Amino acid sequence: SHLPRSPRGMSIFWRMLRPEFVAKFCNPLSPDANTQISADLTDTALHQKNISDATNFLLNKIIPSLADEIANMKLERDKFGGFGIDVTSAMHRAGINMRHLGIVRAQFWRKIIGGAEIKFGTSRVVTHKSFIAQGVRRGSQLKIGQDYYRVTTDMKKEFSSSELHLDRPYGGNSCLCTDDVFAGEVSNDENSERVRALLLAEMVARTMKNIARQHLRSLCLREKCTSEHLIRTILADHLNTLTGSNSNTEEMWTEHLYFGLSERFGNCIISKADRFSLFDRTRAMLVYLVNRFSIMLGIEIKEETIKSFSHYPDYYHFVISDIKFVRAMTKHNIYSAEFADAMILSARSKFTSTTSYSYEVKLDNPLVYWSFSDSKTSSYAHNEGSLGENMEGKYSGNEELEVFL
Repeated sequence: SHLPRSPRGMSIFWRMLRPEFVAKFCNPLSPDANTQISADLTDTALHQKNISDATNFLLNKIIPSLADEIANMKLERDKFGGFGIDVTSAMHRAGINMRHLGIVRAQFWRKIIGGAEIKFGTSRVVTHKSFIAQGVRRGSQLKIGQDYYRVTTDMKKEFSSSELHLDRPYGGNSCLCTDDVFAGEVSNDENSERVRALLLAEMVARTMKNIARQHLRSLCLREKCTSEHLIRTILADHLNTLTGSNSNTEEMWTEHLYFGLSERFGNCIISKADRFSLFDRTRAMLVYLVNRFSIMLGIEIKEETIKSFSHYPDYYHFVISDIKFVRAMTKHNIYSAEFADAMILSARSKFTSTTSYSYEVKLDNPLVYWSFSDSKTSSYAHNEGSLGENMEGKYSGNEELEVFL
């Protein structure tokens, strides 16, 4: 798999197939497949095969199809709005979990760094940089000059970090070190550079969101309390880490963000050799990166600050007063205030249900109790007493049910 295993062995819970995909897949899928619950059932093997087929269909058909759709879109010039691409909506509409952002990005064309040595009439290609670290796999598509090739899937042929074999002999001029080698899958390479920058910024924003939330939780546990001032301070500190104006920027990007990206989205995100250039790779999309990070954490930045930042984003320094307010959010990006209102409404509903006339009657454990709360289509008056259906009544047909006074 392109995704690492969960450190707590809980991968199954955050790698579930999205309902949009399950609804469209050709075979019904069991939620108990690959668990101990269904291990001894007679149709276990069938359900496991269906899940395997569904996963392969997602990786080999759905994801490439979405990438090709994005590659052929007419992009807008607005970086702040992600060139007009709503990454989250597009992926969820296709039934793709956001954990697969890395493999979606790998569909777009990128230059193979390090050059390549190749001779006319042969299929062997050698590089001074790692093919594997740059996301090249068996079956990957390469563009050498103006010609397209596939890395052979023949297991007898050599495939390593420094050497691979094409699916057919190279037809161009022999080169000791050509830098005209690209890898990708989409049919149109015109937007690849911008889309790859956009998707990398989206992944960085999501990873930084998780880091910021961990810091906020640690603060609450350590201090046994929290305050708006402390929250603003921590969030402003993380915003400055993104822009590069924080003193710990280098450590955060080369350590926490780099390993966080690999843990969350897989090793196909960025090569080990490019670990120390990760910060520079996102500079072109800095305004988008800060905007997405702010949205995910419920941060509203003052309009004058946004204008100033948009003009000079590199190394911009945010202060606490630049944050208009922070709308604290719970899991699944639900605003805490709205969540609290829903909890209060639920509590009121429960209180009302336990203090109603019907509740008081049932406390006496009556033998027969007709509440006459049946639906319009009911022929029988349901007995809610201890004698149950043995004492059900029958409507004559002239009653008017479901009347709200």
